Amino acid sequence: MTLQPEDREFIRRERRLVSSWPVVGGGALFVLLVLYAWLSFAYPHIANPAYVYKQLKDNNLPRDVIIMLVFMAPVLLTILFATIGIMLGYVFSFMRKQKRLLNIIDERMN
Repeated sequence: MTLQPEDREFIRRERRLVSSWPVVGGGALFVLLVLYAWLSFAYPHIANPAYVYKQLKDNNLPRDVIIMLVFMAPVLLTILFATIGIMLGYVFSFMRKQKRLLNIIDERMN
């Protein structure tokens, strides 16, 4: 079973990508958790729904905060959907690469 040079290069790049994922993914997850913790303490109106609910229930939420939250809800929802769309794009790209890799392996095995 011999591989073409471009197939070898493709497999080499894929191995490097897969081997770097734990560091990149773990780092991204850590940054995300730290950001959420910081937002929860620094700006609980944005990151802590229980805090906002309690403030609303006790009628302690200032009017300007309510206006800001009403304005930010559609912005945050748009960002959420954009982020999910980008992630799905990455998944489609990843699956296309994996399909190519499987096709290379199938061609070489038969």
